[in-house]
Amino acid sequence: MAARPRRRLRCLAGGIGVVALTLAACGGGAGDSGGGSSTIELAFLAPLSGPLAQVGVDMRNGAQTAVREINASGGVNGAKLELQVYNDQLDPTAGTRAARDAVSAGQQIVVGILSSSVCLAVAPVVDKLGGVLVGTTCSADQLVGPDRPAENFFGVTAHNAQMVSAGAQIMSKEEKGLTTVDVFGYDYIVGHELYDGFREQMQRRGVPLAEEQQQWVPLTSVDYRPQVAAMARNLPKSHYPDRVLWLSTYGAGTTTFLQQSASSRLTSKYGVIMTSGGYAPGAWELNGTAPEVWDVYDYEYQATKNPANDSFVSSYQKVSGGRPPTAWSWENYVGIKFVAEAIKKAGDSDPQNVAKALEGLRVDTPSGPATMDPAAHLAKHNVVVFKSVGDKSAPQGLKVTKYYQVSYDGKIVESDP
Repeated sequence: MAARPRRRLRCLAGGIGVVALTLAACGGGAGDSGGGSSTIELAFLAPLSGPLAQVGVDMRNGAQTAVREINASGGVNGAKLELQVYNDQLDPTAGTRAARDAVSAGQQIVVGILSSSVCLAVAPVVDKLGGVLVGTTCSADQLVGPDRPAENFFGVTAHNAQMVSAGAQIMSKEEKGLTTVDVFGYDYIVGHELYDGFREQMQRRGVPLAEEQQQWVPLTSVDYRPQVAAMARNLPKSHYPDRVLWLSTYGAGTTTFLQQSASSRLTSKYGVIMTSGGYAPGAWELNGTAPEVWDVYDYEYQATKNPANDSFVSSYQKVSGGRPPTAWSWENYVGIKFVAEAIKKAGDSDPQNVAKALEGLRVDTPSGPATMDPAAHLAKHNVVVFKSVGDKSAPQGLKVTKYYQVSYDGKIVESDP
């Protein structure tokens, strides 16, 4: 059954329930063709409560930006797109319930989801119900490839294997003499995959790293002081130039870790700090005091220099109230672009036809092309590896001092300086 065209809905509000985000009707923005125009409803899942709610807002704003652009250009096959936004609460049970509600309401094309744990729970459910899930931000390697748990799952974000490979490629080039690694991270599948993958990739490049301290915390934890204190006690010297700290956190978790480690000067003890996945927004919250950190992820707006990105940043800030786009914004902007182009190619919004159209589909993104691998169901695109440091005079208090754009197959396609 197709994700059926429906009449424009009124704006709703609710906790775990759905919030209708028909951009023209709710925001009075571009794409408003007046009451009675047909729409294609897309279900959008993101965490909109709890400690990582800002990530969910960035995701939603990225999707909204794409919908506004598409609707302002006439929509898709004559219909406007409409987002029905569900709060998945960063919880597999809540996410599964939201997905069931969405598909039951006729929203059989589901987009979004931050947590891989939620994606792993939701993908088979959507598949069984005859829908298609475009997972924009969940990055566990097991979600994609020939043995994926759901046939009609498609991933947008670079998955963990690509990110740690690119990160290790640049680390082995830029930072010499590393011998030891400590980790502080979220205790979930992606946190462990990223850390283990980074060590393996460094080993392959001739840089074996001895494991020492490991501190893992729940995704919803906000007090890291016991773990920070333990790490600091085990590092009595002021600096260890051969030691790298791997952070398997993101968003508010990274901000909290950096804030709570400031009094012990923990981060200054490391020769290198490395992370993967949405570091910059957490550093923005430190008002120019962030330490020097390397990050690898899909996108960083200061490390993407072309007219298409300038246009995206401008459009996004009109939706976000001036906040710059994050990698989470980019992923969901691109996810909606993939869905719109697939509906256009299929000629309708039937989820099985859309799934078929997604295979091999190429879309242009603010940082270059992305192509959906027809076998793996994973978007192939560049990732950015960049070094930044707090600077009160820089935008958002964070200065990007070096970056590399690395292609899916490991080629450095752009660097600065």
